[in-house]
Amino acid sequence: MEIVPTAGGGSRFSRTPVAKARNLGPVTGRELNSVGIYSLEQLRQLGWEEACLRWIRLFPGRLNRNAFSALLGALEDVDWRSLSPTQQLEVERLVHKLRGH
Repeated sequence: MEIVPTAGGGSRFSRTPVAKARNLGPVTGRELNSVGIYSLEQLRQLGWEEACLRWIRLFPGRLNRNAFSALLGALEDVDWRSLSPTQQLEVERLVHKLRGH
């Protein structure tokens, strides 16, 4: 187990730092950490849509289908390119909504 900081400044035990989740890596991990998401468990509690909203507030360049698919894939523990058609549609809808289409 690793100790990961929480948004409140404390720490808690976590099995999966967000940077080690499937589809994510050190750059995405640092970005998510900067918006208060440190572990896969936190990401799961928050939900992928809310996590995406927080992420793009600080990193507007992440407002794209591939980035959002990677986050959803991390939660589902599947490769982002292997999301179901329904999940792909959910991602596409959120991207379009946030772009104002």
